[in-house]
Amino acid sequence: MVRTSKPSFRAILVVAFCLGGGGAALLDQFYADPATLPPAGGGDVLQGRVTQVRDGDTIEVRGVAVRLEGLHAPELDDLGGLAAQRFMERHAFGQTVRCDLSGDSSYDRMIGVCFSAGADIADALVLAGLGRDCPRYSGGRYRSLETTEGRLLELPGYCLR
Repeated sequence: MVRTSKPSFRAILVVAFCLGGGGAALLDQFYADPATLPPAGGGDVLQGRVTQVRDGDTIEVRGVAVRLEGLHAPELDDLGGLAAQRFMERHAFGQTVRCDLSGDSSYDRMIGVCFSAGADIADALVLAGLGRDCPRYSGGRYRSLETTEGRLLELPGYCLR
């Protein structure tokens, strides 16, 4: 969830009053740095620098391969595959990321959503027209970011089942 503004002081007082003693802990969590919060999916958190970009939707963090959950990017040998990989290299390689891992894996990769400076790194690839929302696994997380060019990329069957 992206917060565009902080609540008013009055709203904070109302929440704290209604929650009693537990209100302070909730407010501390609300204002905490997203990198310090537990993962939304309840899985493990992987933090570190991106040390390799395998393709547009797979990165390595501290030697662990992470398949970006809910993102589809063309394979390297498909039209647009190298462009997606190069974009992700420019965008994410060497950056410190926090990956909220789902606990699932695909081939040799952990599945997760990765953030750099609080932003989902997959967003930029979709906005650049080099990737698409994979609705079966994303819950529609990237759909609104898809461009006209990006929608020309064919979705694999596993995204649609």
